[in-house]
Amino acid sequence: MITQFFMRPEREQPAPNPNLGEMAVLRLVNDLATKQGIIIDYIREQRGQDDKPLWVVKPKILGEVQPLEGSGLTVQAAKNTCALAILKTKRLVSLA
Repeated sequence: MITQFFMRPEREQPAPNPNLGEMAVLRLVNDLATKQGIIIDYIREQRGQDDKPLWVVKPKILGEVQPLEGSGLTVQAAKNTCALAILKTKRLVSLA
């Protein structure tokens, strides 16, 4: 009796996301704000050409626009860099 084994073709692994760390920062900042009862809104502004926009995001924490901003080629990337700026300045800790 001859037994044949069939191997499944290997799946290609998804490419690593270079923004994964930044997305974790955005999640962390939003979680910290939620736990402290702080509301963060992100005010976005498009700069540059319509086909190649640069997004600039400023945080509005507890209804007050902060002197911070993040920028990126997408709104999400701009939010990520803005969240990193919030975290670096410890803005959430000082407002709590």
